[in-house]
Amino acid sequence: MSFLNSGQICLAIKRIFVHADIFEAFSEVMIDHMHKLKVGEGHSDDVFLGPVQNQMQYERVHGILEDSKKNNHQIIMNNGTSKGPGYFINPAVVLCPPDDSRIVTEEPFGKL
Repeated sequence: MSFLNSGQICLAIKRIFVHADIFEAFSEVMIDHMHKLKVGEGHSDDVFLGPVQNQMQYERVHGILEDSKKNNHQIIMNNGTSKGPGYFINPAVVLCPPDDSRIVTEEPFGKL
């Protein structure tokens, strides 16, 4: 799963190619699951996603997300945020970004 370890693991899935026949159903299930993921301090029992590892990586992930927003990509986000200090970014799904977009051509190494 791409959200494991806040997306900061070399085995995290970056893209999922889904056949058009099941795209809507798959997207609904994936987005529903993403909205259930709690972001916060990693020592809390019900938290699945902790902070991004450092400020440099936070800025990288945030910049790629902002680029997708600026370019009007369809973005679905988990809006439940952690309160307090830390480099928290909510999980996001970018649906069908163009092949030349930053989210496709760069490695965010975060939960996008």
